[in-house]
Amino acid sequence: MVVPVSRIGPILSLSLTMNQTETSTELSPWNDIIEFLRPILNPLVDLWENYALRVSLLSTIIWSFLIICGLVFLVYEGGTILPLILGTKPKQVKRTTQSHPERRPTIERATPRQRISSVDEKKDVQRTSQIVDETGVQVISKIQKHYDKLLLNVDITNGSDSKIDMVVVDLDLPPGIETDIGFFRMQRIGSINSGQTESIEFTLKSMGGNPESIGGYVEFLGASYEVSKVLIPSPKLED
Repeated sequence: MVVPVSRIGPILSLSLTMNQTETSTELSPWNDIIEFLRPILNPLVDLWENYALRVSLLSTIIWSFLIICGLVFLVYEGGTILPLILGTKPKQVKRTTQSHPERRPTIERATPRQRISSVDEKKDVQRTSQIVDETGVQVISKIQKHYDKLLLNVDITNGSDSKIDMVVVDLDLPPGIETDIGFFRMQRIGSINSGQTESIEFTLKSMGGNPESIGGYVEFLGASYEVSKVLIPSPKLED
């Protein structure tokens, strides 16, 4: 079938109008949305296109963020920073004076002292003899005096049939006698085999006390794992 040329023009115009109507009907929802958002978006677009306003807006946002972060930091860490900024005040140290009791001069009497020392020696002999009979351990103490320095020597003899362990010598110092600088009142020996003798020295400082009043005990662990103590007798003064 051949269509005349005179009818081709009206057909093309009719098809174009139909396509335009279809396209307009398809874009009509988007046009409505754009028309609705245009009053809201147009001021933002105008603001963004303006350089001065854009810079001021960004600077305001940045400074506001920095100020908020600084305030939060001060709230959480202000307690530790303020002392560093303000500085610490020196604390006042209160000095308390301790009153030491006055030392009274010791009045020595020859005859009563000899009687007392003889009685003490008898008691020490009885005391040590009883302990030696029970444990088999004998303790002898000797002391040498050099001006205000005292050198105490304690000899421990293991007369038992077994080894003794964890041997500790603990002194009981009277008033007026102290350990010298760098020395202690208690010393540890360790183990002593049967029939063996161990010696230990203490350096003391005399401040008016009686060296013959020095006492103490020797503590050790026997074969039955029982803790035993042997009293230290009054030391014999040697030249």
